[in-house]
Amino acid sequence: MKKFSILIALLALCQSVDFAQTSYNTYTNDNYSAQFATSLQPAALADNRYKWGVGFGGNYSYSNNYIGSNINNFLYASADVSAYKKPVFDGYYAEAVEAVLISGFLELTPKDVIGYSWKIKRFTNFDGLDDKLSQLDYNSFTDGSILGDQIFQGRLAYNEMTWAEHNLTYSRVLVDRKARFMKAGATVKILNGLNARYLYTDGGNVTFQPNNDLEFDGMEFQYGESDEQNQLSATNIGVGFDIGFVYEHRPKYKTFFYEMDRKRRNPSKHANKYKWKAGASITNIGGIKYTKDTLSYNFINDNNNVVNYIDLFNSKLNKTNLQSGVLPNVTNNQLAEDTNFRMSLPTALNLQFDHQVLPNIYVNYTGSFPLYNKNDPSKVHDLMINTVSGRYETANWSVGIPISFQRNGQVNMGVYGRIRNVFFGANNATGLIGQRKLYNANIYAGVVFGIKHKMPNDTDFDLISDGKDLCPLDSGGYRTKGCPDADGDKIPDYQDFCPYEVGKRKYNGCPDTDKDGILDYQDHCPTEPGLRANSGCPDTDKDGIIDGVDRCPTIPGVYQNNGCPLEPLVCCLDSDADGVMDEIDSCRYEPGPASNNGCPVGKVKPPKFEKDKYLKIEKKTLEETLKDKKAEIKTMTVREVLNDMTTIDDLNVYFDVDKSDLKDQYERDLDAFVTKINMEANTIILILGHTDSDGDATYNLALSNRRSERAKQYLIKKGVSADRIIIKNYGEEKPAEDNTNTENKSKNRRVEVRIMDLHN
Repeated sequence: MKKFSILIALLALCQSVDFAQTSYNTYTNDNYSAQFATSLQPAALADNRYKWGVGFGGNYSYSNNYIGSNINNFLYASADVSAYKKPVFDGYYAEAVEAVLISGFLELTPKDVIGYSWKIKRFTNFDGLDDKLSQLDYNSFTDGSILGDQIFQGRLAYNEMTWAEHNLTYSRVLVDRKARFMKAGATVKILNGLNARYLYTDGGNVTFQPNNDLEFDGMEFQYGESDEQNQLSATNIGVGFDIGFVYEHRPKYKTFFYEMDRKRRNPSKHANKYKWKAGASITNIGGIKYTKDTLSYNFINDNNNVVNYIDLFNSKLNKTNLQSGVLPNVTNNQLAEDTNFRMSLPTALNLQFDHQVLPNIYVNYTGSFPLYNKNDPSKVHDLMINTVSGRYETANWSVGIPISFQRNGQVNMGVYGRIRNVFFGANNATGLIGQRKLYNANIYAGVVFGIKHKMPNDTDFDLISDGKDLCPLDSGGYRTKGCPDADGDKIPDYQDFCPYEVGKRKYNGCPDTDKDGILDYQDHCPTEPGLRANSGCPDTDKDGIIDGVDRCPTIPGVYQNNGCPLEPLVCCLDSDADGVMDEIDSCRYEPGPASNNGCPVGKVKPPKFEKDKYLKIEKKTLEETLKDKKAEIKTMTVREVLNDMTTIDDLNVYFDVDKSDLKDQYERDLDAFVTKINMEANTIILILGHTDSDGDATYNLALSNRRSERAKQYLIKKGVSADRIIIKNYGEEKPAEDNTNTENKSKNRRVEVRIMDLHN
């Protein structure tokens, strides 16, 4: 029998390892985890809550399945008291650390995002230890009850690798159609191996003997160390990959658009839109090729050598101890061409599901399943872990409680938190609530700096963002860049000298009604063209006296006579000297007797008296009056109609979304309305159709017409003459309320029916 103790020495290894899903547990499902989510899902960068971000962080993980360490050792540096449990599988041990030196990403377009990270990782696995040997380890190899017992030790492997990686990630939105949303991503990894080693055996019979020795029956080992003396040539650059996709179900996708800056469908990239999402990814595909140290090789224990296992145990499988104290006593059975070895990355299949239960409250599941060949002597691998977590998430902070089930049969409860830029968490926090046996441990922390997506500020609620609003505290229109325009002349009030009167821009917004070049507020006669010298008032006879105070506006006069010419200083004129004054002389310039009214005999010109003329009044029938009035109204705006005519009565009829059918309650209202219409013969009926702002503007105009026509046809059906009905449709242009919520929109889906008096 040969004596050899290499197997037991493996138990003392305390190396570093990265577990993809144990790291940043629950934080990877946070929608504000930014680039750290790519450690599990490369598709997470697309449709991120950040526009860009940079950060750094790290994590530590530990796991085994047969020795429960006393947590007091970590908290109080107390005595080393531990507990043993029979492992569910063969005994294993692993420990991990990862450093994210720098990580960042940038949103190129609304659909495309790129990211970069630089990480240093170290991975160690020891698994396959028989149950009796794991008990020896727990009892510090002092269990005399199994002295001389032969144990069959099966496959046993130790693997360790340290490397740096540069990760380049690209993520893109593939589908964004109503309730369906899908994104995908991939990461290319440039790998630089720092060191690696492995020890593997298919197993054999083992006997524990006194004097700290184990007897092995000719077991074969595959052993390799990377050449650290020639680092420049011993390690080649490796390549790795991550791939993944995410599907989101968004049943309320319509609510995640907002109107701003004349765009009615701005996507709400600052909000989580999904009711649930599911994802899958495969991470760490690839490996690194190393050059074997010439002092390491495959060997078989076929000599009668004795190695004290305690010395080897305390050396933690030190390379120098192994190569000087073990290899000289065994037989080298390595092939001559076997000078390189390849270490595979810890490939894993990851599944994710996240469900929004209530606003800001989520429940998610995450599972990681290692993909590796157990018979591969040079590989590192992840451990299976399934986690269910609940979290409360907002843009500024979030908390979560993950409950995880790991390969060692342990159910652990952890904690997670994020406060603005800082995040931290632990996969197992049961020690804080009293548990002392620690089989798993994980802690992580980091910082993310970046610019988050957010809805543009609109302080005055005029649907123009503050960044484009010249008057952010006063609501206005887009044409006036967010500034109020009280008179609607397209000149903002802060530039308008007459903010409550319509005017032209060349007059600084002030009106010039008579177009005489003198603004109304300076014009004493704003409705009549005049001269500036007369303060805008006319002077028809140009005598310097404005027509408004000129008693003879068409005859030049003098101020002393109120604009009229002075009376002549003579009286009783008789131009033809016939003795008949001009005032009563019918022939003022021809002499004639008074008996013939001052005209020559034989030429009689009696006084002329003009006969008053009166306009002939045309009588019209009611039908002719209605026809003329309808033709006139069609050229008028509704405002002009309402100002010109008196409304006797009015009625509003409301409709369901995208419907034009009359409800029973409004048919009854229209029946009562018909009675009033028939009682007022000298009236017309004005029907105005409206919709809310949902949908296309052209479609809404047609929808308002269908609603108006439905009301019109119902009135005709009830006996109202079609000649008395006038329709005007506005679609979404004349809302009764702002289209900001469901209640207001229901008030805008209406038809106004008005009875207008023809007498005005």
